[in-house]
Amino acid sequence: MGSVAVWVGGCRGGISTFPFGCWFLLSCFVAASVGGGASRSGSRVVRGRRLERGDREGGGVCAESVRRWRRVWEQGGASALRRRAATGRPPKLDDTQVEMVRAALEQGAQAHGFEADLWTLERVGTVVTRATGVVLSRASVWRLLTGRLGWSLQRPERRAVERDGSEIARWIAHEWPRIKKGL
Repeated sequence: MGSVAVWVGGCRGGISTFPFGCWFLLSCFVAASVGGGASRSGSRVVRGRRLERGDREGGGVCAESVRRWRRVWEQGGASALRRRAATGRPPKLDDTQVEMVRAALEQGAQAHGFEADLWTLERVGTVVTRATGVVLSRASVWRLLTGRLGWSLQRPERRAVERDGSEIARWIAHEWPRIKKGL
């Protein structure tokens, strides 16, 4: 059989947070199932029993966690102990809806009836609702934009509407040298 290097959770709160790799634990179970003698694997069986009793030498692991891991290992093998992706609430928008939103946003804000061609979280939320029928909070809109769409915050440069580039160039060429000489 041998040992398998697997990282599993341990015993802090409801979800396990095992502080070290599970290969030691698995080799204990393998040795116990084979019958392990006084050899090296036999000492692992002894350590495995200590873990099951929750002794201090067990690495600070709850006895109940070890018993749970052993049940899982006996029922499903080493693959049952492997780390799985964190579960959670499924996203409100599926991949096709996200692509619909992407296409709608790429049309620009003015195409959706907004005065300026700038996106705010509220405007994006409105477009998401129009395109998919799903209402998202501002925080969810932000996660959609930055996480699933890969967009980042862009702030426009603040410039006066009356700004005249040719007048600025004339001032720099003629007025600034005159002022600089006077200093």
